Formats: sequence, C-alpha cells, structure tokens
Amino acid sequence: MARRLGLTRQGSVKVLYLLPQSTGSLEREDSATLYVLEAIIISMVLLGAAYAVSTLQESSRENVRPRAELGRVVEDALIVLSGLDDGNGTSLLDHLLVQAMHCAYDAAPSPIDCQGARSRNLSIKLDHYLPMGAGYAIALSNGVASREIYVSPLPEGEAVSASRGFQPEWNTSFVFTEFSCYPAATEINATIIPIDRARVSWARWANLTLAGAEYEGKRAHTPLWWNVTLPAARPSADLLRANTTGNATFPGLASYAECGHGGRTMELREALAAARFSPGAPTVPVSGTVGFKANLQPILDLPGTTVNEATVTVYAPLPPASNMPGSWLRAGDTIALTNGEGTWSAPPHSLYGTHVALLRVSVTVGSDTFELRRATTIDLALPTGEVPIHAPYRATVRAWLADWG
Repeated sequence: MARRLGLTRQGSVKVLYLLPQSTGSLEREDSATLYVLEAIIISMVLLGAAYAVSTLQESSRENVRPRAELGRVVEDALIVLSGLDDGNGTSLLDHLLVQAMHCAYDAAPSPIDCQGARSRNLSIKLDHYLPMGAGYAIALSNGVASREIYVSPLPEGEAVSASRGFQPEWNTSFVFTEFSCYPAATEINATIIPIDRARVSWARWANLTLAGAEYEGKRAHTPLWWNVTLPAARPSADLLRANTTGNATFPGLASYAECGHGGRTMELREALAAARFSPGAPTVPVSGTVGFKANLQPILDLPGTTVNEATVTVYAPLPPASNMPGSWLRAGDTIALTNGEGTWSAPPHSLYGTHVALLRVSVTVGSDTFELRRATTIDLALPTGEVPIHAPYRATVRAWLADWG
C-alpha cells in the first residue's frame, strides 16, 4: 500500500504523519524501507518541535529576567549611594541630592557640577548602575509632597521604581554681609549662621578666610549667630569663606563688590541696625503661610538716600552650590514688601528645618545703587505644627527601559 504525508495541528504544534494512499489496487513495496523513511521523518519533526520549545522558553527567560531584576537594580543603586561617604562624613546620597537640586532649581547652575538641569555626578552614578539606554526620574518626598529633581528622556515601556527613607545631614554656614558692596578702605561686617542638620546649631568657633588670612568670629547678639569684622586693608572685591565648627565643620561662602556710599557708610549702618525685621511667627507648617515685617523708616529717613525696593528671600536649609557665593536654594518665590510687609507661602514639597529669610533693601546714594541686608530665621514644621528633630524624607528613583516593556 502506498502512503502519503498528512499534516494536522495539535494546539500550537504541527504534527506530520503518514496516511495510507488508496489507489484502488494493492501495490507491493519494500515495507522495511518504508518504515525506515517514516521513522526518520517523525524523528525530524519531533526534534524540530523540541528545539522550538526550548528556544521559546529560553527567549522568555531572557525577556522576563531583566524586567524582574530592574527594580532590584534601582533599589541597589539607592542603597549603594546612601552607604557611601563623600569624604567629609556625609552620605554620598545626601551630597548628590543637594547637587541635583541646585542643578534643577538654581537660576545659573554650576557648569562644573551640572549638565544643564542635570546633576553631572549623580547622573554618572545612575548611568553606571542602571542598564544602558535606561531613562530615569529622581524625586524627593517630605511625606506630604514630592519635589521632582530630574527627569531624563524617557523611552516608552514598563517602569519600575525604588525609594529609600533617610535622614539627611545637610550642614552649612549661611554667610552674608551687611552691604552688597563697600567703598575702598572700609571695614566689612559679616554674619555667620551655623546650620547643622537643618537647625541653627551651637558652634565652638567660627571664622572667615579672606585672601588667605583667617579672621575670627565673635558671638553675635542673636543667639547662636556669629559676627566677623574684616579689616579695611583688604581686596576691593573678593570671596569670604566660612568655617564653623560644632559637631562637624560647616562650610559657607559669600562675596562682596566695590562701590561708593557717598561718604555715608556709618549713617547707613546705624539706619540698618534700627530697621527691625522679623517673621510673624517662629514656625510655619508645610503649605502654610507666614508674614514678614520690616521697619524701613530709619532708612527712608536718611537724606540723600532713595529706597528703590525691599524684598525678602527665604532659603532652604541646604548648603550652597560649590564655589558659587549666594547660591542658596530658594524656598519659593521672592517676596516684595509693601509698606514693609509681605507674606511667604511654604510650598508643599518644602524641606523641614530652619530657613533663613534675607531682607534686601535696594537703595541709591549718589551714583551708586546697592543693597542693605538683614536676616531672620523661621522653622518649617510638619502639618501638625511640630518641627521634626529628624526630618522624614524619601528619595525615589523610577527607571524605564523600552526593551523591557
């Protein structure tokens, strides 16, 4: 009997088999040869099916493995960053988050530390830890709202995320001078506010370095603040570098320029000292508001002096950007004072702890326009009104990779 090949489907598997060929007459063939041929064909079909199933299973494992592991990779990256030290006793995650926030929110991000709005060092770390081609977003949460720090170009595909709670150790010395610029051969008065882990802190000593020389600070009338007087024999314009030591060393940076005061430096100093500046309350909760009031009358009464405007800027308790004086991170918009009064609204994603509020009064004396400055502090609290001793934060990294979707 002659036979023909047949094909059928069982589920997703095609099966090849031999059918008897009906010719209406019996044909004699070598049955041994026929059975051998049949066995060979069936063996080839079975081997091919086994190979296909094996290949599909292996391909499936390769596709599923990265998707399952990506979350672990992201989480491990956060664990490594929080476990490393930046060399100054601060967690590398703390340090890199400060840098990333400056890159994202400073008006003029540092070209050394930043690639536009992207933190160069944090990006290098994440680009190293995450698979090639991954996109990612970084956010910092205070338990009420999240602050988006950076979002890279994101491919379409499935995303995974990991977050890690931490207590930052952000230390800084907030430094400012009474005037933005000084006439030549005039002493400079500077103020240092030591901030340890987002709170004004007791310090054993504080000094400023100018042109390679150190000048020792003296305790100010405001508790925990320090004053430093710099001599008249000094550079006409330069940087002031602060070093304040409590439980750790808190760096700080400020600058001054040269201008004329129309021979009225002492009168301006006396008027500035009499111009009171204070918040309406010592604390403000997240998303709350607080008023500031400045008594500008002593400055307004100075003959030959024009007051152009008065503003208040509230700064987050973060170190300034490296080697960029006056680059403290602003906590919300600058407040314009009307009749010496203004209101600050704390954004919901604000950082907890002590915020320095800096009063700037722009004046014109003769041909020179410059600023007179005073400061006060206010503590940002939880919605309950309590200022946390250890602020609760979570850093979150979310990663995408199109091939893993």
